Amino acid sequence: MTAKTFFIVIGVILCAVFVLRLISGEDNWICQNGAWVMHGKPTTPKPTKACPGAHLIKEVTMKLTSPVFLDNQPIPIDYSCRGKGMRPTLLIAGVPRKAMSFAITMDDPDAPMGTFHHWLVWNIPVSVTEIGTTLPEGAIEGTNSVGQANYVAPCPPSGTHRYIFTLYALGGTLDLPKTTDTKTLENVLTSRILAKTTLTGLFSH
Repeated sequence: MTAKTFFIVIGVILCAVFVLRLISGEDNWICQNGAWVMHGKPTTPKPTKACPGAHLIKEVTMKLTSPVFLDNQPIPIDYSCRGKGMRPTLLIAGVPRKAMSFAITMDDPDAPMGTFHHWLVWNIPVSVTEIGTTLPEGAIEGTNSVGQANYVAPCPPSGTHRYIFTLYALGGTLDLPKTTDTKTLENVLTSRILAKTTLTGLFSH
């Protein structure tokens, strides 16, 4: 086969491939997130073969739960000021892929003098899936409504109060002193939150 004949054959093959792609519609469709999207002539049929593009990785919704109580259900007495005052175990799931740390606050919005801030903690490692009676290494507790850097158990003066645990997934860590209160922490978090979820427990006097 001469060089001229070779190039003629190659040209014929390329033309044939072009015609086949045009007929199949592949030149008028693009693959986005695992699905064919029209970008050419509206009369061109969608390709019948599977879209070769990468599929989206579905983001799981972040959740905060506890084996001690269910959401919007009573907190056992051992976890109140009338019992042992223990901090309930918290379980974290569905963490955003870009998260680098967690922060958690616990507030009582039903307190007589306005919201009472029971607990705030940040720089919880993103690898943590369970927070028990001891905090993970690196986590920092801030100053609550009684001026202490620790956890204050539910202790309503009367009636039934809500105790809201809020979990924040953050795109970094925070350089804050232990004297930081909840309001200051929330202001700092505003531009760094990747995901947020809550768990609410109830306790009655």
